[in-house]
Amino acid sequence: MSKVGYVILAILVLSLSYFAYSQYQARKMAQIGLSNQYSKSFYELSASVNGATVNLGKALVSSSQAQTAQSLAQVTRDSFSAQAYLTSMPLPLNMLLRTSKFLNQLGDYALSLARAATITPLTDEQRNNLRILFDNSKSLGKQLEDIQQKAEVGRLTWDDLSKESQKAPTEPNSFKDGFQLISDELDQVPSLTYDGPFSDHIENITPKGLIGNEISKEEAERIAEQTVAKATNNKVDLNFAEEVKGKMPAYSFASREGTIRIDISKKGGFILQFLNARNINNTQITLAEAEKKAKEFIASQNWVPVKETYPFVEDHTLLIAFAPVENGVLMYPDLIKVEVALDNGEILAQDSLSYIMNHRTRNLPNPVLSTNQALEKLSKELTPITSQLVVIPKTDATEAFCYEIRAKLKDTKEEFLVYLDALTGIEVNILYIVPSGKGTITM
Repeated sequence: MSKVGYVILAILVLSLSYFAYSQYQARKMAQIGLSNQYSKSFYELSASVNGATVNLGKALVSSSQAQTAQSLAQVTRDSFSAQAYLTSMPLPLNMLLRTSKFLNQLGDYALSLARAATITPLTDEQRNNLRILFDNSKSLGKQLEDIQQKAEVGRLTWDDLSKESQKAPTEPNSFKDGFQLISDELDQVPSLTYDGPFSDHIENITPKGLIGNEISKEEAERIAEQTVAKATNNKVDLNFAEEVKGKMPAYSFASREGTIRIDISKKGGFILQFLNARNINNTQITLAEAEKKAKEFIASQNWVPVKETYPFVEDHTLLIAFAPVENGVLMYPDLIKVEVALDNGEILAQDSLSYIMNHRTRNLPNPVLSTNQALEKLSKELTPITSQLVVIPKTDATEAFCYEIRAKLKDTKEEFLVYLDALTGIEVNILYIVPSGKGTITM
């Protein structure tokens, strides 16, 4: 080979080496970003559980009904916050189910007691239940701290979290073993039967929106790959992860890296949950563009007609919920939630569980009250802004057919959502719209 040939070959080798090194560095930076995201979610999960434990303790020892109600309301906020951080981590569904149920039930039960405590003192049975929940919440916090300590000393690396979670159940792993221990301990929590959507007696309800024929694993994989391709604008190779059993049997698939996970129901082939856990550091597209992406994504699936509801923006993402519309009435119990990345418009997540649990044709009667009659029943302190007919869930697992009236408190910028029964005119609920630049937050 001539000298020129050797020089060209050397330049080529150096170029390829530089390219390979650049790709390695890019992957390394992505892994660091993803690891930081997981660590933040886990830290916030642990902090929220500890907050719930503290406020459970306050509710237990308080002799004041007002203080008890205040502490229990904070337990609800901490529990549902913990649940949100838990589900943002790319873990197999069966690893999260028991912990997720405990957090949902803890928050819901605390909310039901907070409402009762404003009227009458807690009963001995309710205080006993609180004591058991306090002990279990404290134990959960301790287990989470143990898992975090293992991560900090290097026995558990968050870079490998999603890969480890895909391994066979028989393979030892400190993260899986930690959550399995949590699951085993939470199985000892007694059944709680009360008026609330996460009460144990509600578990016997059959998912109303799960209709259609059984599909094969191959058909589920085809649906999963099409959905992920639509969400990411890329073809992603998916591996079969597990069969999800229970009330909503499903096939679960994951990407090779474990950052993408999707569950497809065996019956009907519905998308139950989808998560693309990647790091987002900036905003490059408008909210209108992101909302359009979410609408197109939902429209590509086999749902009944839906309408977007109140959006929420946080950490360079847009979260928007879609509700089915029946004869012009919005069905809030049947929400499908979609999260969009504001850096490039990719779909990051979809949660269809509320739709699957609740959706059916309701055949609602005509409202007895006209819109004007409903508006006349508003407090004189409120000025109506908008109104629409909706169905809303109630805490006793029933529903109410209502006028949803958005109104402003006179001489202020404060806004409320007032729900009046469309058949009787009775005030069913009032939500305060918390001032925020992020979107519509209600309390």
